[in-house]
Amino acid sequence: MTKKKVKKPLTIEQKINRRTFLSFGVFGALATGAALGYKWLYNSPVEATGITGGERIPLRRALNKTELAVRRLLYSEKHLVKTYPKSRAAKNVRQNSDIGLESAIDLAAWKLEVCKSNGEQLLITMDQIKALPKTEIVFDFKCVEGWDQIQHWGGLSFTDFIKHFNRMPKPNWNM
Repeated sequence: MTKKKVKKPLTIEQKINRRTFLSFGVFGALATGAALGYKWLYNSPVEATGITGGERIPLRRALNKTELAVRRLLYSEKHLVKTYPKSRAAKNVRQNSDIGLESAIDLAAWKLEVCKSNGEQLLITMDQIKALPKTEIVFDFKCVEGWDQIQHWGGLSFTDFIKHFNRMPKPNWNM
C-alpha cells in the first residue's frame, strides 16, 4: 500500500501571499484588457458624421443594438403602472405649492406652441385640446419629497395628442 502524503495546513502568511498573488493577477489581467480595449477604440475607423452614422463601426453598431433592446424592455406595454378603482382615490389631493399661480390664466388667449426641429411651429388652443378624448387613471402617485397618495388624474394622453396633431416621429428601424 502506498501512503498518501498528508498536506500541512497553510499558515496565515501563506494564505495572505496566495490571495495577494491572485489579486494582483486578476488586476493585471483586467488592466491589460482595458489597455488593449482602449488601443482598439483609439485605432478604430473615424465615425461618419450624423447622429447614428457609421454603421460599419463595431462600437456604434453595438450601441444601437443595445439601445433598441433597452427601449423594448423599458417601453413595453407589460410595464404599465398598477391602477386602482376610483373609490380608492384620495378625497383631498395633496399638493405642495401654488408657486407660479399668483394670477388667473386667460384660457381664451392661451396657446400651446409646438416647434419641430426644422422650424415648423403649430399653435394649439385650449378648445382644441379639450375636444380630444379624455384619459383617466387612478394610481399611487409617488412624490420626490417622499410621500405618496392614491390619486385620480384626468386629461389628454400625450400619445393621443401627438397622433391627433401628426407629430409622431418616424421610426428608425435601421438600428
